[in-house]
Amino acid sequence: MSLTDKRHKFVEAYVGPARLNATKAALLAGYAESGAGTEGSRLLQNAAVRDAIAKRLKEFSISTEEATERMAGWSRGGFGAFLDEEGYIDLTTPEAQANLHLIKKIKRSHNKYGENIELELHDPKDANKEILKMRGAYQEPDVGEFKFLIVRSLDEVEPSRP
Repeated sequence: MSLTDKRHKFVEAYVGPARLNATKAALLAGYAESGAGTEGSRLLQNAAVRDAIAKRLKEFSISTEEATERMAGWSRGGFGAFLDEEGYIDLTTPEAQANLHLIKKIKRSHNKYGENIELELHDPKDANKEILKMRGAYQEPDVGEFKFLIVRSLDEVEPSRP
């Protein structure tokens, strides 16, 4: 079943700028403000609308393999791809452009010396931990299992022999 233009706009808004909020999606699609909540809820009950939403969401999703590959890149990544010969950040090189996925955050600022660029890369330890979790090879340590032994000297642990 084909969607009307208004329903199509609802689907696009729902998976886009409304961020899965049916009321906001209804408003963005052009439904009246007074009934947007009710209309959004009603549209989510419509099979054709639900199918269209599922199809669009599938387009945004990534496979487990792709997620693992992306995190593996984060775990192997470093700043080298973003530095020029003098150690300054250069995001325009082909190597830097190919590795932009490693960047978590960029902060630009200006001071009396010129422009400053700060890069934060995805944490390789976190990436490795998540990969291990996905493969079932990681277990969070149970803090309750740790026992601490405070000693004043090694003689308390193992008495010296005469």
